[in-house]
Amino acid sequence: MKKELTLIFFILNFAIIRSTEINTPIDNPKAIVASGNARFTVLTPELIRQKWSENGIFEGRISLVFINRNLPAPNFRVKIIGEWLCIETDKLYIRYRENSGLFKKENLEISLESGGEKITWSPGLQDKGNLKGTIRTLDGTNGATELEQGIISKVGWALVDDSERLLFDGSYDLNCVIQRPEWKRQDWYFFGYGYNYKKALYDFSVVAGKIPLPPKYVFGYWWLRYWIYSDPEMRELINEFKAYNIPIDVLIIDLDWHETRWLDSHNSTPDPFGQAVSWTGYTWSTWQSLAFQPYFTSTASNVGYGNWSHDIGGHASSEYTDPELYLRWIQFGVFSPILRTHSTKSANIERRI
Repeated sequence: MKKELTLIFFILNFAIIRSTEINTPIDNPKAIVASGNARFTVLTPELIRQKWSENGIFEGRISLVFINRNLPAPNFRVKIIGEWLCIETDKLYIRYRENSGLFKKENLEISLESGGEKITWSPGLQDKGNLKGTIRTLDGTNGATELEQGIISKVGWALVDDSERLLFDGSYDLNCVIQRPEWKRQDWYFFGYGYNYKKALYDFSVVAGKIPLPPKYVFGYWWLRYWIYSDPEMRELINEFKAYNIPIDVLIIDLDWHETRWLDSHNSTPDPFGQAVSWTGYTWSTWQSLAFQPYFTSTASNVGYGNWSHDIGGHASSEYTDPELYLRWIQFGVFSPILRTHSTKSANIERRI
C-alpha cells in the first residue's frame, strides 16, 4: 500500500476509456462472405458477424462495444447447396437462404457440436441459460434489478445485437459518438463456443478490446464523501487517518471543492493505460442493495469487465448509518474490485472507517 496520498478534484463520473492500442474496425475482406444484402464475416472459428442492410451499405466504424474486426481470416469453406449459402468453419456450420431478406428463423441457422451434443441456433431462439452480464448504472436501485445478457451461457451460444448501438464517427480530433444511419439493418455477433467458456470470453476480448490495467494505487482504499470541507477540516480528517493508522491511497472531494488546494500528490505522470474503472451510481443504503452487489459485481466478468466501483456503505439513506450494515458493506468492499466509501450530502451518514 502506497504511503503517498492522492487528492483528486473531480465530479465523480467514471467511464471506461479504451487503451492506446490501435483498433482495426473494418472487417478483413478475406473473411467476408457476401450474399445479396447479407454479409457474413468469419472473425474466429466460433465467432461470426452477421450483417444485413436494406440498401447494401454496411457499417465499418467502431461501435460502443466492437472495436476490432480486422482479424486474421480463419479456415472456412463456402458452398451453395440449392438455394442455401453454407459456410463451414472448424467449429460452426451456417446456412442462409439466399436473397431471402432480413435474418429470421426461416432463413438462417447455425449449428455446432460440443461434448457429443449437437446445438442448433436460429433467430428468435431464447437464451434461457445466460449467466448475465451487467448494466450501465445502479442509479436509484434498492436491491436486485434486471441485467443485460452476457457472453457465457449454459446453452452453448450467445448473440450480441449491435444493430442500433451508437458509433464513433472516426474523426481525428474528437471522435464523437453518433447515432446509426436511419435505414433497416441487422448487425449481429454470434458466439458459438459450446462449453468452451474461456474461448468465448477470449474471443469477446479480441473484438471488444482488452481491459486496461489501472495503476496499482487504484486497488487501494479510496475515501470520498459529498460534503463541504474547509482546508482545516480536510487536514483534520487526514490526521485522523494517520492517527488510526488507516492506509489510504486515493482521497476524493466530490463537488464543493472550489477553494480547496492540493495537499499532496503521489504522482503527476499521466496514466498511460487510461482509467478502466466505472462507478455504479447512487444506490440506497439498505440490506437489499448490499445483497445484490456481490452478484452484480461477479456477473460483469461475463462481458469482460471487472473494475466496478461501488459506493461502499450505500449512497443515500433517510436514516442514520446502521453500524452493522456499514460493517458488512466494508467486508464486501475489501473483496470488491475498488474499495471506495462514499455517501450523499447528509449529516446523518458517516463513512469513516
